[in-house]
Amino acid sequence: MGLENFEQIINDNYYYVDKTGLISELLRNGGMVNLFTRPRRFGKTLNMSMIEHFFSIERDQSIFDGLEISKDTKLCEEYMGKYPVISISLKGINAATYKDAFDFAVQIMKEVAATMQFLLESKQLSEYDKSEYQKLLDDNMSEAVFCSSLKKLSILLEKHYGTKVVFLIDEYDVPLAKAFENGYQFGSVEVYCPWDVLNYCDKLKDHADSFPENYWINTSGNDAVKKFIQMSGNFKTKREIETLLAGEEIIKEIHQELVYPEMYQSLENVWSLLFMTGYLTQRGRVDAQACERALQQIEEKKYDEELRENGVNKILKYGIACYMKRCKVKQAEKLS
Repeated sequence: MGLENFEQIINDNYYYVDKTGLISELLRNGGMVNLFTRPRRFGKTLNMSMIEHFFSIERDQSIFDGLEISKDTKLCEEYMGKYPVISISLKGINAATYKDAFDFAVQIMKEVAATMQFLLESKQLSEYDKSEYQKLLDDNMSEAVFCSSLKKLSILLEKHYGTKVVFLIDEYDVPLAKAFENGYQFGSVEVYCPWDVLNYCDKLKDHADSFPENYWINTSGNDAVKKFIQMSGNFKTKREIETLLAGEEIIKEIHQELVYPEMYQSLENVWSLLFMTGYLTQRGRVDAQACERALQQIEEKKYDEELRENGVNKILKYGIACYMKRCKVKQAEKLS
């Protein structure tokens, strides 16, 4: 339970659900930068390890023998074991102050750079290049050096190997979030939290009368929820929280394009953060254009004419869309 090293899982004959087809999909459909967004305990770290072992010049690619990706011989010949890889995890950066967080980040960078000391003997690097590399091993690394460290390391690796570098960054986002035990909904398919399922199956081996539990409960911090509670001082939001705690549903517009600095800029953005990190799950979807069509119908049917004839000068127009027990309302931008 909890193994995240792809090579160890294969070599030690652990049960493994073959996800190597993801590599093929990534190469055929992916771009220069790819973001994997899934809640915690969905196997992101193991997949990152799998991708690292596939591309890395330094790894043993025989561990892919017999797996799905090995059937695509042309793709394997072109990409497998052909690239230097920089793989880092920001999971350990858990600090209350900037200084402490920076110190943690420097240690992580040092550890990554220390695995590549063969660069000191590289015939492709100049003495200046090697002196620049040595700065990445310094305990007293300056902020300026740190901020360019990954770029600098990738340039040195590209010079040494003569090919582009694959970058993998795990646990890039803070705060780390946990999921409701009810699981998640992807499209129209409901999926239980894999961490809960695996732990439950493991417990069943020894205790046949075991019941499912909230195994995720101690797997992450509560920063997102704490921030949300701090920002939710108005009566409306408190009522919405009470509705969720009662097992009911609310309607919110989700902004999946948020970048990190925007997450706490508004309460509406925090709702989106809670959804994307797995605290909340989708139970349905209200047609985003339905309210617009309702407003358009008001104009086409001229429902406001009778009101004007009766002397009403200020008219508010609302487009209302309903889905099962849910309802979405949008007010027209201009008053009539």
